[in-house]
Amino acid sequence: MTGNKMSFNILTNCCEPFIKEVSSTLPIAIIGAGPIGLAAAAHLSAKNEKFVIFESGHSVGMNILQWGHVRLFSSWQYNVDKVAAKLLEDNGWKAPVMKRLPFGKELVEDYLKPLADLPQINPFIKLNAKVVAISKQGLDKMKNANRDDQSFVLYIETAGQTERIHAKAVIDATGTWGQPNPVNADNVWTQQEKSLSSKITYGIPDI
Repeated sequence: MTGNKMSFNILTNCCEPFIKEVSSTLPIAIIGAGPIGLAAAAHLSAKNEKFVIFESGHSVGMNILQWGHVRLFSSWQYNVDKVAAKLLEDNGWKAPVMKRLPFGKELVEDYLKPLADLPQINPFIKLNAKVVAISKQGLDKMKNANRDDQSFVLYIETAGQTERIHAKAVIDATGTWGQPNPVNADNVWTQQEKSLSSKITYGIPDI
């Protein structure tokens, strides 16, 4: 979890020049309502940037809740974004003991959910909304002319329906939890492993 701050800084540095160049009323799309996605929302809110968060699960921090029984190896101080903390404290949030190591479930319940419930963020979170594809408006793989000037088009699946959402920038904060490494030491997925996937636990089971 110590890489969260670095990952978000990279995302911010990459997107900021593009955001400034695009004069548009479109929102910035954030994919994933975990620590990175919600921290990105806090930063964008602080800068009065329009945004929308798409979360495929029915709650924020869904991936983390799958290993909620595991204690993190980094303390609270390395898992709470400063801008997000300021927004929370302005709304009466009591910060945890920063030198303590939280469990995954505590990270969600004591930080991510209160952050997601803030009036600056909550109205712009779309749960059970899975992003299945991202494209550029009116362009395919063979067209490059004016590509930078075109908005992003996100295809969102919600309750069996697919809708198209336009955005001026996209922040991918989905993480790697849903993409485990194969058992094979050469990092190759074999047909044998795929056929046994229902019998393999790739995460940390709650025993």
